[in-house]
Amino acid sequence: MPTTTRSVCPQLRPDLVIEKQGEGKTVRYVISDPAKGRYFSCGAPQHALLMLLTGQLTTTEIATQYSAQTRILLRPEQLEAVLRRLEGLDFLLPSGNLAPSSSSLSLTSPPLWKSRFRRKMHWKLFPMQRILLPLQPAMRWLFSPAFFLICVLLILLTGWILLHGGWSHGVVPLMSGLYAHPSLSSWSIVLVALLITCYLHECGHVYALQHYGREPGYLGVGFAFPLGPIVYVEIGEVWRLAQARQRILVSLAGPLASLLVAGIGALGWWLLPVSPLWSPWFAAFLVMGLLTGVYNLLPLRGTDGYFALADMVGVPNLDRKASLYLKEVLLRPFRRQQPLRKYSLRQHLLFAGYGVPILLLKAWLIWNLGGFLLRRVVSFVVFLLHFL
Repeated sequence: MPTTTRSVCPQLRPDLVIEKQGEGKTVRYVISDPAKGRYFSCGAPQHALLMLLTGQLTTTEIATQYSAQTRILLRPEQLEAVLRRLEGLDFLLPSGNLAPSSSSLSLTSPPLWKSRFRRKMHWKLFPMQRILLPLQPAMRWLFSPAFFLICVLLILLTGWILLHGGWSHGVVPLMSGLYAHPSLSSWSIVLVALLITCYLHECGHVYALQHYGREPGYLGVGFAFPLGPIVYVEIGEVWRLAQARQRILVSLAGPLASLLVAGIGALGWWLLPVSPLWSPWFAAFLVMGLLTGVYNLLPLRGTDGYFALADMVGVPNLDRKASLYLKEVLLRPFRRQQPLRKYSLRQHLLFAGYGVPILLLKAWLIWNLGGFLLRRVVSFVVFLLHFL
């Protein structure tokens, strides 16, 4: 059934703040939603369409003027899909709502069970700006070349300690106390060390963001499937930084703080004499620092390393675009009638070079974590049956 274009006049919310970043081929536009504290990024073609949503033009006039300005043909079903997406983001005024139609392309909301499955529960604790801003003048040395050199040396020293007894005499006994011979004290030490490490990890992001003149939001805790409990800080202001180098440094400041915690833990465990009072604590900080630091450096979607890599290559939504690329390539023999998207040589190398290793890494993580959890469940079931 053909799509009919509506005669509504969609209008963009006037309180949205749109800022231009970069020039030429690297130009981007950051859209700030002050009502919900969210940030979005778009390119020049999308920005040209947003500028036509004045409430004075019908959808037919918008499509005509957009094609005249950008030399890009905008079909009615494409415009309708974009408007529905903007409406879902609450970018349009209520007067511009779209009525139901017989469009062959519609953006429907996910089923209720999926929305509940993906839902994240967040609780704000306190504003980071109020606590860390008074300390900013005394922390400028954190961004000096000398401090960066100290960080590199400490990370190298951590690796040396792990190879010379830190792993076998520090990490392994700690993990054995968690799973092989679990005890309340071992779990308490690890959980406290994890919370402190996560807090310092977020402080790294905050200090870097403040260093470049932007304000962080609240520190909070939450629960996200399948990660479980999380600690987060609102640093949406990072998208308002014009330079990609600044955004990269803000993203990497968190993992660097975690690795520094691991280095301090390794150094304390190595230099101080072995004692049941402080040795488990230093080992716990070593393990938690390494886990949070190394995991966030992996370019998996949503990690600090992913956002840093996306800024390095200048491709927003890198994970989604690489996934679409792999689907098109793998399913190409079965979609001979469907026109294929054209990619440049750089896009072929980038999407394949990122998508294939990440796909293998995800499969490896699922295999190992799934096997680990399955072994624990089977052991528990066997123990329960033996007890009964």
